[in-house]
Amino acid sequence: MIKLVIFDVDGVLLDSETLYIDSTLEFCKKNGYPIPREVLMKTIGSGRENHRRVFKGFMGEDFDYETYIKKEEECFENYKRLNPPKIKKGAFELLDYLKKHGISTALATSTDKDRQLHNFEASGLDHPFDFMVFGDDITRHKPDPEIYEIVLDHFGYPKDEVLIIEDSINGINSGLNAGVKVIFIPDEVEVPEELVAKTYRKLDDLSQVIEVIEELGKV
Repeated sequence: MIKLVIFDVDGVLLDSETLYIDSTLEFCKKNGYPIPREVLMKTIGSGRENHRRVFKGFMGEDFDYETYIKKEEECFENYKRLNPPKIKKGAFELLDYLKKHGISTALATSTDKDRQLHNFEASGLDHPFDFMVFGDDITRHKPDPEIYEIVLDHFGYPKDEVLIIEDSINGINSGLNAGVKVIFIPDEVEVPEELVAKTYRKLDDLSQVIEVIEELGKV
């Protein structure tokens, strides 16, 4: 029986990864940064240090990352004001189901708290999650399992009574490294089939998680 569902946010609950990619590619083109889509995709689902490492790996160690990221984030915030992130298909249906059946909910996102809460407000996602962990609450980002271990320690449920919902390579590996069943719902990141095979189930949208929970409740 499932007692806790842990959600990643960007690409799982909110269609914000698409906004990030579109906004950043537009910013890079206008400001002369030759950063292609495939480089941006390597930063999805991880924290700032991985983002810095990927960009410096591509642009060179002398790349002024701090200047770049300050300007890019300002551009992204302006972009979001005009294009607020949309809530992913099936989100409300699943969240209502979990609340009705007394199943705990948690967020585990690499995005910093202020930025993520702003995204919630802009999108209209106001579900009262039972526990939330943000990027500025952790020292080691996905694929390290720290963020999920914090949630697991908070609730104390056995790992076989927990589901993690993820969309990215880093996120999936983080959940697997925490020893929990991972539901994979594809978004922007192309996940290798060998990694998909390690997840508990690949689904099309969040509403289908209900069926998985009910199946596990019969075991």
